[in-house]
Amino acid sequence: MDSTLGYSKLLYHAARNSAVIVKTFEDLGAVPFCKTNVPQTLASIGSDNPIFGETLNPLNTHLAPGGSTSGTACMVAAGALKVGLATDIGGSARIPAHFTGVTGIAFTQGRLSTKGIVKAVPNIVGLKGTLGLIGDNPQTIASVLKHLLDNNRQHNYDPLALPFSWNAHLFESSTALRIGYFTSLSIFPAIGDTPKTILAAKEALQSKGHKLISLENIIDSFEAYDVYSDLISADGGQYI
Repeated sequence: MDSTLGYSKLLYHAARNSAVIVKTFEDLGAVPFCKTNVPQTLASIGSDNPIFGETLNPLNTHLAPGGSTSGTACMVAAGALKVGLATDIGGSARIPAHFTGVTGIAFTQGRLSTKGIVKAVPNIVGLKGTLGLIGDNPQTIASVLKHLLDNNRQHNYDPLALPFSWNAHLFESSTALRIGYFTSLSIFPAIGDTPKTILAAKEALQSKGHKLISLENIIDSFEAYDVYSDLISADGGQYI
């Protein structure tokens, strides 16, 4: 099938092979049955492109579903999927999960193979995306990741995939964690009850013995966004 990312210039260029992560899922018995909508270029928290149009939030069609892995989050929120694939650089798995009330995670770069995945801006230096998952709850995501990593299944297709299997001891450890948090970013101020919810999560984690560290005054979100913009347009914006 085509993987257009909302670019009309990528129409009618069907992939010859599935990506490594899709093959790994299939080896586990998963059935890929649809491709879901994204915003053009993936660089948006909306979900609109000139090929497939706009995707709306299944919980409230007056609202956007977040992005860029918009359609997958909508499918999970609507009950059509238990788990779906996502990509992420600046929140593309996590933002739509937040908007639709499900669970999203972006994994450490290289944890899951990105071989065979169409990229929004190919060959970009200094700004690499990672794979993530969007699921109906954290337990689903943990279970799926465990099976994806067990026996180094990805190595059947990608020898450069990181050879780290699931670490049950680490996952089940009761050792206290150090967790950074912030309630809002100056460039994208949080709205509604988001800050209140984050602080409630902070208190719940602290009650379990974890150490919470505020990053509120450490992250300069305007500077971070400037760096991101410079990297994604390093070719003068020609590709986009």
